[in-house]
Amino acid sequence: MSKQELEIQLPLKNVDAVRKFLDKNAEFSYENHQIDTYFDSEVTGWTKNASGQASIDFWLRVREENNVASLNFKDFSRNRRSDIASCAEFESVISAPHDVQKILECLGFTPAVVVDKVRRAYKFCDTEIAIDSVVGLGDYIEIEYYGDLLDVDEIKNLLNSILAKIGAKTGQHDQLGYPHRLLIKKS
Repeated sequence: MSKQELEIQLPLKNVDAVRKFLDKNAEFSYENHQIDTYFDSEVTGWTKNASGQASIDFWLRVREENNVASLNFKDFSRNRRSDIASCAEFESVISAPHDVQKILECLGFTPAVVVDKVRRAYKFCDTEIAIDSVVGLGDYIEIEYYGDLLDVDEIKNLLNSILAKIGAKTGQHDQLGYPHRLLIKKS
């Protein structure tokens, strides 16, 4: 599956209040436990500068959740902005994640970081709102747009207005993402 992804991600300071609002006013989608293993290699070197604040342009990930696994590649290199995440994304379901990890290792890729999180997601105003509890990082909110708007600034304004509607108290926009934040913390 291929798609264009537009989202914002922020640390969430009032997780209980936001969950209460969403449980009452949004459509519950799912709750699951996701374990994401991100890979890199000597050749690609995507994560070699992860200790700095410069964004990483490419991610290769194996996700395991609810007895289903997928291989995912994200390319942020074409649409880099400081206020909204936008990337080309390619994903496919895989039946044997352990075997895929072994294939990647045979090709020179090794695990760079593992993101372990519990995600609770809702549908609200043409978006998916996810509240993530990330081991080693804390609580975050991620809002991804799924409507017909094309203008990135218009979408950014919509996402920020939704944050206000749901009463989210947040930290700064996080363009780096969970794997990069964990790599920084690790180094």
